Amino acid sequence: MDNGEIVCAGCSYTWGQGLWSYLETDKFIPDYWEYISGEYIIPEEGELLREKLRWPHLVASHFNFKEIVKPHNGGSDDQSIEFVNSLLGDSPYGYFLCENGYCPTHPTNSDLYPEEKRPLKLKNCKWIIFQTTQLYRSAFTFEYKGDSYRLVSTPSLRNLDRLEKIVDADEPYQIQSSFEVFYEWLIESGNNFESFKKKHSKHITSRIEDLLKKYNDQGINVAILSWTDEYLDTIKNSEFLSSKFIDLEYMGKIYKCIEEMQMANTHLFLNVDPSVKHDTRGDEHPSKECHEIIARNVIKHIENYE
Repeated sequence: MDNGEIVCAGCSYTWGQGLWSYLETDKFIPDYWEYISGEYIIPEEGELLREKLRWPHLVASHFNFKEIVKPHNGGSDDQSIEFVNSLLGDSPYGYFLCENGYCPTHPTNSDLYPEEKRPLKLKNCKWIIFQTTQLYRSAFTFEYKGDSYRLVSTPSLRNLDRLEKIVDADEPYQIQSSFEVFYEWLIESGNNFESFKKKHSKHITSRIEDLLKKYNDQGINVAILSWTDEYLDTIKNSEFLSSKFIDLEYMGKIYKCIEEMQMANTHLFLNVDPSVKHDTRGDEHPSKECHEIIARNVIKHIENYE
C-alpha cells in the first residue's frame, strides 16, 4: 500500500524525454528528431524504462508514494497549472488514474462517462512538485481598446509566433494578420519589450504562486524547481515561493536551475552522456544522472521539510 500521491507537474524534463536511450536492446530506437516528427514510436520497454528512470519515479519510490505525472510530453506552465487543478480542484478536464499511474486525459462530461468512469480526484495527495518550463511557452494576455488578446511566441522568444484575439466560446481565438495591435499596446501602455518580458514573468509566477498557495492551505505540501533562469528573480521576490524553492546541489556546488547545472556539467545532457546506448541526435534533455541528481535534491527537500 502506498503512502499517498505525489503530483509532479512539469514539461519533458519531468516526463522523461529521451530516457529510452539507455535501453539495452537491438531494436530500433528513434533519435530525437525521428521521435518528435511522429514518424517513429518508442517500443513499450523503452517507455517503461523512461518512467522508471525519471526523477518523479525515483522520488516516489523513495517515499512509497504513487507518482502522478502528465501523460503527454512537453507542455507549458499554463498546462501544468491546469493539470494540477484537474486532479485536485476545479477544471474542465480531468485525468483517469490508471493502475500503473499513467493518466490519459478525458473531458469531464457525465453524459459521456458513467459514474465509475469519471475522472478521479486525488484524495490523499501529500506533495505537489512544480517544475517550471520555458516562460514563453505560455501565452501573454493583454487588454487593448476593450478587446482581449494573447501573444504566442516561440519558447526562446527568438520569434513571435502569432497574435490571437480572444472572442467567445464558439470561436475562442481569432488569429490576427499582424502583430500591430501588440506593438500599439506596448507604446500606448508605456511598455517596451523588456517591461513586457518582466510583466509576463510576474504574471505566470503569480499564477503558479496562487496555485501552490491554494493547495498548501488545504494541507498539501508544495515545492517548486526551475528548468531555466527566467523565473528566478520573480521567485526570489516571493516570500512564499522562495521558501518552497528547491536548489540543486551537485559536486559541492549549488545551482538555481537545471539549465545552469547542465551548462556547468555538460555530461548531464543526454547527447553528451557517453553511457547512452542509442544515437540521441542532439537531444539536450536531462541524462539519467541528471534525473538522479534532481531526485536526490527533491528527496532532501522533502526530508528536511518533514
